[in-house]
Amino acid sequence: RWMRRVAVPAALAVLIALNIRQVAPKPSRGYVEIAKDILNDEGLRRVPLLVSADAWGEGMLIAEVAMNEVRPGHVILRGTKELASMDLMGTNYRLRFDTTVEVERYLEQAGVGAVILDSAGASPQPHRTLLRDALAASPQRWIPSLSAGSVRVYRLKR
Repeated sequence: RWMRRVAVPAALAVLIALNIRQVAPKPSRGYVEIAKDILNDEGLRRVPLLVSADAWGEGMLIAEVAMNEVRPGHVILRGTKELASMDLMGTNYRLRFDTTVEVERYLEQAGVGAVILDSAGASPQPHRTLLRDALAASPQRWIPSLSAGSVRVYRLKR
C-alpha cells in the first residue's frame, strides 16, 4: 500500500519531467521579431497599430506584444474586425470599405501610425488586398520600415 503512494506519484513526476523538455517551439512567422521591434520603438507607443493577417497572425502579434510589454501599452486594431465584418466562424464575410481612398480615410480617422501586413497565404482575404493596395497607392505617406518573414510594417510619415 505504501508502495502505491510513493510509486504512482514518482512515476507521474518522471513522465511530466520527460514531456516538459520536449515542448515544441512556438511558431513565429516573423511576429516575434516584429513585436520586439515595435516594443523597442518609442514612436509606435503612442499611436494605434493595425495588424492585417489571417486570424492566427493577428492573434500572434497581439499576444506577443501583450506578453512582453508593461500595461497599459500599445493599442492594436485587427484588420479582420476593422476592415471587414464576419460572424464568429468567419462566414457572412463583407468588406467595410470599397475603395483604397475609403481605407486611407479610415486609417487617418483612426489615427493609425503603423500597419503590420502579412502577405502569407495562398489567397488573402479581400480586405488585406484592399489595404495592401491603399498602402501602395500612398508610398509618400506609408513607408516600409520593418520586415520579418512575410510580415511587413509600414509607418505613417509624419
